[in-house]
Amino acid sequence: MEYRLLQGEGAVIAIEEITFSQDRLVYPTEEEQAMLHSLDTGNAEEAKKHLQKIFEGISTSKNTTPQFISTICTAIGAALAHSAVSHGISIGNRKGDLSFSIRELNEKKSLGEMRQYLEEVISDFADHILQEQEIQHRGVVGEIQKYVEEHYMENISLEFIEKKFFVNASYLSFLFKKKIGVNYIDYLTEIRMQKAKQLLARPKLKIYEVSEKVGYNSSRYFSQLFEKKVGLTPTQYRNQALNEKETE
Repeated sequence: MEYRLLQGEGAVIAIEEITFSQDRLVYPTEEEQAMLHSLDTGNAEEAKKHLQKIFEGISTSKNTTPQFISTICTAIGAALAHSAVSHGISIGNRKGDLSFSIRELNEKKSLGEMRQYLEEVISDFADHILQEQEIQHRGVVGEIQKYVEEHYMENISLEFIEKKFFVNASYLSFLFKKKIGVNYIDYLTEIRMQKAKQLLARPKLKIYEVSEKVGYNSSRYFSQLFEKKVGLTPTQYRNQALNEKETE
């Protein structure tokens, strides 16, 4: 195709080097930027959704021609490559490199093949980002676990933890799921339920006081959540715990 021949085999080109005829092409800048932003945090699925919208625009365009498809896809590929390099990711065929080339992209026979190729590049790109983030945040899960143990009674939402520990919320949940088997919210809830069980063994404490001591301002919500997680209402659990204690 034209752009492959102009740039040479395997070349990576900048978007600025591509010219567009205003009456024929409308470059999907917003979707491209949204796609790249998603990749900044390693969110491949979100990035692919934006890529899908770009390809839907191509397929529904009245001006769809081989040159049109080549131009848009080449520009998207160049944007991905440029973003990868800005993240310190090498592009090539060596182990650990991001596998991508304009030549391979332009050799695809159909729009579907081009989209599949770019989706594979996105997946590989996201994996590189997540691997780097995991290296940088290897110890953050342990730090957050310790913080939760000490501050479970406070308003420590996922958004709060995100800001305090400078970790993307979705990536943080991914890390928790990977390392301890549950996401952050489920972990926080489990800690609070365990603490609530301990407090319910103290008969002088009212249910609303237990609720507040484990971080829930609404005793009704606490009771509903406790029953969902434990299988008993707080009152039922307290009665059962006290009866077991009496029979010891």
